[in-house]
Amino acid sequence: MVKKHIKGLDGLRGLAAILVILGHVELIKKSLGLKNLNDGGGPFILYLGNHAVTFFFVLSGFLITYLLLNEKEFYSKIEIKNFYLRRLLRI
Repeated sequence: MVKKHIKGLDGLRGLAAILVILGHVELIKKSLGLKNLNDGGGPFILYLGNHAVTFFFVLSGFLITYLLLNEKEFYSKIEIKNFYLRRLLRI
């Protein structure tokens, strides 16, 4: 099976990861009672962080579907048992 790497998704994944980290930093700052230096970006960062998590779910669904369609194209079938075994081993 030929695995094609979609390089553009790496950049999007990296950006989303940074936004999630910044969102967590804002949550920690808020729980400690700290404010931003400019006192304006915190809620927006939390908003973006929440959307980044949603993006990760969408990206995961896309990549899993992409892998399954590649498997079907190469083998003319999808082995569900092997699919779940690969997912389990990846965790």
